[in-house]
Amino acid sequence: MWNGIPFSQEPIGRAECVIPDFLSVCSKTPPVDTVHIPVLIKKFIILSEGVDSRKYYMKILQRYLLADKLHCPYLIPLLTSFRELHITQFNKQFGVFVMPFYEKGDLSMWITSPNIKPSDLFHVLICVLKGLEALISKGLVHCDIKPQNILIDDAGNGILCDFEGIVDNMGKNLRKTMDLVCFLYVAPELKVTENPHPTHKSDMYSFGAMLKIDIKEYFWKYLHRPYPQILHDIEVKCCDDNPANRPDAHDVLEWICSDIGFREKRYDKFDDESSDKKEDKCDEVSAETEEEKMEEDEL
Repeated sequence: MWNGIPFSQEPIGRAECVIPDFLSVCSKTPPVDTVHIPVLIKKFIILSEGVDSRKYYMKILQRYLLADKLHCPYLIPLLTSFRELHITQFNKQFGVFVMPFYEKGDLSMWITSPNIKPSDLFHVLICVLKGLEALISKGLVHCDIKPQNILIDDAGNGILCDFEGIVDNMGKNLRKTMDLVCFLYVAPELKVTENPHPTHKSDMYSFGAMLKIDIKEYFWKYLHRPYPQILHDIEVKCCDDNPANRPDAHDVLEWICSDIGFREKRYDKFDDESSDKKEDKCDEVSAETEEEKMEEDEL
């Protein structure tokens, strides 16, 4: 969640203003420009009963650095991170991670904005798939794909965030994932109670679940139009219970980019045609009303 509410081991959300006490809680002096720009802040409890604060902080930092080192434009970069020096009254200490702030918010917020066209949404989905491709290239699994973890930048690109659940696809588990992911988007193989083994196909299931739960609703509720067949087909294939039957991110990218409706922006044209028809209908109603008035005047 990125909703601004400070839960235990949850982010405190998007910082809508500068952090006034940034210097006082930072273990080292940050670059001047990081103090004066809006940033995205995420806090983790790293000191509690039975927890080695430094060790836990380094584990979380390792996961973010795995994604940051890929230098992919569709993965959120880590600007800086530090451990807070003070301990709270509840004997807690926090690790703080600082990332760029995107005013358009996450996908769940952005998708309800006015004037969003289907082509804009397709572009975001392509960005997400390219981000997943970058992770897969290094054998990494995100493990928490959902609209709240996809931020939208000023150019309308989709940016994957929230990397504390990343695991190594080669078998090295960096952290159990069931306490991080939203159950609706979790692949069946991760719902087992013991020793879940996520792979990149687990991320593809979450991608398909996002299409089914959120993107389909966008077309029905906000556009009042049919759900594109290409997205329906991808959703069905990605949500297969058998991971071996699910497509890779590269396959889905090819399917979307080869879809003639996407290439010719037919999904946008549908909206234009619909609005034209509405205008024509309004003109017809106006004409009929004027004729009725003229008849009444003659009578």
